[in-house]
Amino acid sequence: WLAWHLGVDAWKDYWPEQIKRARVKAAIPIARKKGTAAAVREVVATFGGNIALREWFQMTPPGVPGTFDIVMTVSARDGVPATAAYVADIIAEIDRTKPVKAHYTFTQGYSIQGAQRVAAAFRPALYRRLSLTDK
Repeated sequence: WLAWHLGVDAWKDYWPEQIKRARVKAAIPIARKKGTAAAVREVVATFGGNIALREWFQMTPPGVPGTFDIVMTVSARDGVPATAAYVADIIAEIDRTKPVKAHYTFTQGYSIQGAQRVAAAFRPALYRRLSLTDK
């Protein structure tokens, strides 16, 4: 009921508790900024995603007025990668939050974390040229 009262537009039972809490916590700030790029960024952040958002005037060459591009990465939740349904939920929230007249191109990126080991060896070598003379 709290989410509904605060104006959270979507609520899924399969979302982790941490996502539900983040959605409730950010509901009022998102509602205040609805229709802006900042609101879109905040919505994606509540789902644990990261986006690179470029509006039409930030593109080279400039894009069609009223358009923007989104590249979004969603990290794994509790070791489980994001499902297609979960990404669709995020896209639906972007649609509810973006400016009504704006259109966008969506690209999904992947975030991979891992450890890479680098080994190096150092072997100093000294070289001295000897010159021998007869005396």
